[in-house]
Amino acid sequence: GDKLLLLAPTSSAGGGTLLTVEEMRWVADNGGVITSHQLTLEYHNWSMHQLLKAVLPLDTKEIPSRFETIGHIAHLNLPTELTEHKNIIGQVLLESNPQIRTVVNKTSNINDTFRFFKMELLAGDDDLMAVVKENGCQYTFDYSKVYWNSRLATEHRMLIDLLRPGDIVLDVFAGVGPFSLPAAKKGCIVHANDLNPSACHYLKSNAEANGVSLQSYNLDGREFIKKMAAEVLYKDSKQCVHVIMNLPASAVEFLDVFKNLGAGVRSIPTIHCYHFSKAEDARMDTLAAVNELLGIPLADGTYSIHQVRDVAPKKLMLRISFELPVLVLLEKLQQKQKVGMTEDDDVPARKRKRVDES
Repeated sequence: GDKLLLLAPTSSAGGGTLLTVEEMRWVADNGGVITSHQLTLEYHNWSMHQLLKAVLPLDTKEIPSRFETIGHIAHLNLPTELTEHKNIIGQVLLESNPQIRTVVNKTSNINDTFRFFKMELLAGDDDLMAVVKENGCQYTFDYSKVYWNSRLATEHRMLIDLLRPGDIVLDVFAGVGPFSLPAAKKGCIVHANDLNPSACHYLKSNAEANGVSLQSYNLDGREFIKKMAAEVLYKDSKQCVHVIMNLPASAVEFLDVFKNLGAGVRSIPTIHCYHFSKAEDARMDTLAAVNELLGIPLADGTYSIHQVRDVAPKKLMLRISFELPVLVLLEKLQQKQKVGMTEDDDVPARKRKRVDES
């Protein structure tokens, strides 16, 4: 059949053609006919980037065509200079992406305690109950009350791949369970904790909905580690123990709790700790931060550092994995012995003796 070749219309004031004389002769020689054709272009004919470029001011430095998808929700993090155009940006995003029903914009930093952020509705339904499928599990949660980052799906899978059925997993900052649920589904024994009550609620409901078994806790990270020391680390076990610490803004600061566990630890854990770095050498910066909190340097060959993703210009997220050095566990005992203290008492032995004799 006949084929239609569309050419862009000419802007010539005289209504001229885009074709040269030679090209027009070639069309005629090959049985072609030059004609006019009307084409109506709609949203599906243009990309979101092209639409925004057409409606935003000409001096806009960066067209905001990137966003995170959480189920039916699109999450934007617009720069201040685009605030006055936020609603049109939200509407274009909504109409350009059929799978999106709600468009929100981040309006504050992540809450340091419960790890959620304030957001505003830009377009679509005011519905923040998200349903997300990731790594063989389905998660339902109120996106305004918990932390979720779809860009970490690959990292979640990579860490789960390191685990074996029967391993014990202590997830210190579990959120709604992106590490814990797949680990439990794989056959690991999972203890999952989060300080945010909403995250803990959805962690339990998602575990039930996915048909997996785990123990959930609503504790401060340090208290959770101490509790797990008594219930897991102080017991002899042939199973590998993994401690996941996915709180990159401050997880390293929790490592000092291991210095107080003492010689009673029977199961030495492997720790997977996440860290943000703005340093030129992000890997060395991560290692230095861990060494400082542990009090001793990790030996070469006893740790691995993986770059997870770029968070922002000159800011990286990394994961350092290492087996907890035995010397870290014994530090408190060694300090006591140096000052004449017993393992079970913080009072110097000679001072206690005087009290006993009086």
